[in-house]
Amino acid sequence: MAPPQHVPSAASGHAGVRAAPPALDPEDEADAARSDGEPQPPADSDDEAWDVEAWRKGYSNCEKEDIYSLDASTLPADLEGTFFRNGGAKYVVGEEKVLHPFDGDGMIAAITVKDGGAFYRNKFVRTPGYKKELRENKICYRGTFGTKKKGWNLLDLRVKNLANTHVLFWADRFFALWEGGKPFKVDPASLSTFGESQLGGALRPKDNFAAHYKIDPKRERLCNFCAVPDPPSGGSTITTFEFDKDFNMVYRRDVQIPAFAVTHDTAITDNYFVFAVAPVKFDPVPFVLGQKSAAQCIEYDGDNSPSQFILVPRDPEKEETIIEAPAHFNFHNANAFEDADGNVVLDQVNTPYMILTDSSSGEEPIWNTVDWEADVPATQLERWTLDPRTKTVVSRGRITSEQPEFPTVAPVAVGQPYKYMYSGAARDSNVKGPVGAYIKVDMETQECQKWKAEPYEFVGEPVFAPRKLPDGSFATGEDDGYLLSYIFNGRDMQSDFVVFDAKDITKGPVSRIPLKDYIPHGLHGKFVPGLSFDEDKAKRASKLFIMAEKNKWNEVKSEFSGLGIGNLLNP
Repeated sequence: MAPPQHVPSAASGHAGVRAAPPALDPEDEADAARSDGEPQPPADSDDEAWDVEAWRKGYSNCEKEDIYSLDASTLPADLEGTFFRNGGAKYVVGEEKVLHPFDGDGMIAAITVKDGGAFYRNKFVRTPGYKKELRENKICYRGTFGTKKKGWNLLDLRVKNLANTHVLFWADRFFALWEGGKPFKVDPASLSTFGESQLGGALRPKDNFAAHYKIDPKRERLCNFCAVPDPPSGGSTITTFEFDKDFNMVYRRDVQIPAFAVTHDTAITDNYFVFAVAPVKFDPVPFVLGQKSAAQCIEYDGDNSPSQFILVPRDPEKEETIIEAPAHFNFHNANAFEDADGNVVLDQVNTPYMILTDSSSGEEPIWNTVDWEADVPATQLERWTLDPRTKTVVSRGRITSEQPEFPTVAPVAVGQPYKYMYSGAARDSNVKGPVGAYIKVDMETQECQKWKAEPYEFVGEPVFAPRKLPDGSFATGEDDGYLLSYIFNGRDMQSDFVVFDAKDITKGPVSRIPLKDYIPHGLHGKFVPGLSFDEDKAKRASKLFIMAEKNKWNEVKSEFSGLGIGNLLNP
């Protein structure tokens, strides 16, 4: 086979394997933390600093939607399926700037690999808000995290569903997710949008559907939640859902908690949903008056209040458990499971405090004004052991000295005792910065593999893809497969699709394929083993959807129905 394009050689790559420090008991944490509560870094590094200007360019608009073939000559023969990724990709509307990465309209990029061929496509999710702003060529909605709308904002509490955070493929249905609203049904072949969905009536009018679902590999269930704060009371309602493999809802339950829940992620075990709730205060007055975004009205309150772990039994008849813990904040969990003593073990990426927005006036995008060293806390991967019976934290320990973000595990390991975690990470464990490296952590030995991109390159979330076996099934080993992602090169405005061997990421990408056009920094993705589509049929479906948009045929209230596009794709 021909060598992959743009693959760094062993000499130009940045790789290594080293053991992480041992986990820390709670009473020893002070020895591993600075006075501000951040983890103590290892010895100074002579690594080249990351390129802030190249990183900022990752928040440029994606200017083109396309479908085209890729040179698949370097892809592994046992990689088969479709890799989807979602993320904000529109940061200028007309002449107006989006001010926060989380306020960008969602765009899905997908690559299908099968029988020695591969094709790529990308398309924005056509939410009503996206289409309205496209027509009017201006920002029409206040952003949740700081984006401003010109004109009258007093009492304008409208929410724009951005559909920009994650994707879900379940029971042959595909959705774009954003935790502040309902899912949008999308055609997985052409990535064209059908419309907002209530999941066949499972979601009530006021329900949202979180972006960080979990799939239970033992029971074949989709587990998700929504968290709805109630500012007047200072509490929140957390709703948990479970769906069977045919998308029938097994149950839903509502749990009231005494905290304002800024809850982006969950974890599951055999018996629990696990939620981490940081201590925050919310003042709605500036938001109602149009002076601040909703996120700008949230203040971290770790000096006065503890964090809480909420254990919600997956048996709806059992009561939830609330466990107080030292104050901290986290966006993402790696995994959770139950040990032999009945404790819940949670592995999470956390920080000693929370930052959602910039402290500046908000006239410029946060990526142009944020001071990483002063404003952004270092991340750390910690293992918490929680006792549901005594409602106490049994232990807390740091797993690796790296600064991870976007942690993930193989799908077979979700909710179970496991060995390997994969994640993006800062290039240098001693320097704060965006994700410019990948790590693989052995959760039993704490050995850590690491591969670094170039200082002007920034990595996306690693997504695990199991290897296809000769009998047509897919491997079940936690590292018997590949890690898939995109790397953004801000120096050359280039994006590459990359494939790593999950057994040894230090070798660098085994395949690296340049895309025709760059795509911005993204968020979360999913690989669906064995799922494939015909490129020509996908192109025809895309054209049909474009015709439907022009003629407004797609303005329908569809749940699990559509325009008959499925017949075109799978006759």
